[in-house]
Amino acid sequence: MSKKTLHPSIQKFKQFVKKHPKLVAEVKKENKTWQELYEEWYLLGEDDEVWKQYRNDGETKEEEKDVKGKTDFMNTILTAVKGMDYTQVQQHISNFGDAISNIQQLIGQFQGTKGASNSNPQQNQPFFFNKD
Repeated sequence: MSKKTLHPSIQKFKQFVKKHPKLVAEVKKENKTWQELYEEWYLLGEDDEVWKQYRNDGETKEEEKDVKGKTDFMNTILTAVKGMDYTQVQQHISNFGDAISNIQQLIGQFQGTKGASNSNPQQNQPFFFNKD
């Protein structure tokens, strides 16, 4: 006999059951049937909150660690923001803006010497020497 290929949705459901092994226990206890579980899975989708109780304990602990790590990071950021001296931040921003404007002026001077050096080299060069 040839092996029948399953419908893609049934294959996906089988993969889902492998990720949620407590569903097998529910069926063995006769609390639910495979048909009921499949219909709920099909209607609700894999990401619904209902399925969290059927996951492996290891997977839920890893997810909790990820969430805890994210909240710890956010708490660290918020604590740092609360401890800032806003006048110092404003002063640093002002100094940074001044530095950028100085750099822009310097670049403008170099660009101006290139264009003007072709017309009158004595005008823009501070140390211009004539050949004897």
